[in-house]
Amino acid sequence: MSISVSALPEWRLALAPSVATAVAISMFLAALYVGSIYAAQALFPLANVSTHDRDHPEVIRRRMRGAMAATALSLVLTAAVLGQWEKPQETNGPAATVVERLGLGIGQIPASVFVSLVLCATAYLGPLILEHVDGEDVRPDTSADTPSWWTRVYRQTLMVWRQPTSLRNYIVGPTTEELVFRSCVVSLWTTVGISTNRTIYLSPLVFALAHVHHAYAQLRHERRAVRQVLLVTCAQIVYTTMFGWLAVALFVRTRSVAGPVAAHAFCNYQGLPDFARLLRCRPVVRYPVALVFVLGLGAFAVLFEPMTREGVFVI
Repeated sequence: MSISVSALPEWRLALAPSVATAVAISMFLAALYVGSIYAAQALFPLANVSTHDRDHPEVIRRRMRGAMAATALSLVLTAAVLGQWEKPQETNGPAATVVERLGLGIGQIPASVFVSLVLCATAYLGPLILEHVDGEDVRPDTSADTPSWWTRVYRQTLMVWRQPTSLRNYIVGPTTEELVFRSCVVSLWTTVGISTNRTIYLSPLVFALAHVHHAYAQLRHERRAVRQVLLVTCAQIVYTTMFGWLAVALFVRTRSVAGPVAAHAFCNYQGLPDFARLLRCRPVVRYPVALVFVLGLGAFAVLFEPMTREGVFVI
């Protein structure tokens, strides 16, 4: 059976570079990624274990396999589409290859990771200082029950390959999500000519919406109240969108997905700032540490542009 040649132009027309096509493919990739973690469990079910028990070791392993398979497929599909689309040239330099547009070039990895981690540590300067302050008696915490930040990092590094939760949170999750939602989605958007600002502020919504499926698990598996689920989901959309702004900006400015992966792992490890602990501190420590919170964010805002400027660290 032969394929009609006349059908080929219609197929190419359906994938013609346009904003609508790029957004549609992005939503498909997001659905593929989320669906893969459930498909992996449906194909290989576990006895007496809920599909939504996301912290069960075997559930984590199956979800990671599904996520990695979906990520590989997303990269192949995106590369195939980008191979047909030509990115508008903004300079007279050579056109970027598909690998470079996906942020997978090896040469940019060191600078991208370095810049991303320095900027994240600067933004988290307040929380990092707070971790070394005891909220009860405002003395440095030297108890064995509360190890230092460096001790926790060292222990987590040793345990990351042994514990499925650590492997998911610090390796597989950040890597697969950044490859799909930054390498694939952002490269599609920029290739069809969507402006950098719109890409930075709007493309993270795809990333945020991909996390909404957790609400179903909270309702059915954890039996939480609808109001509580709505509040948690809205909060999750807000902070995943805000992180997405940072990740996309790092991806665009450093031209590498390695930096966003490092930033993602760092933020997963740190979590949200513990403002409740800050409020428990006595005023003599609370106000100086709160000032460090503000100074860290201010320094991040000041340093972001020069550190990610081409020719400084990024080649």
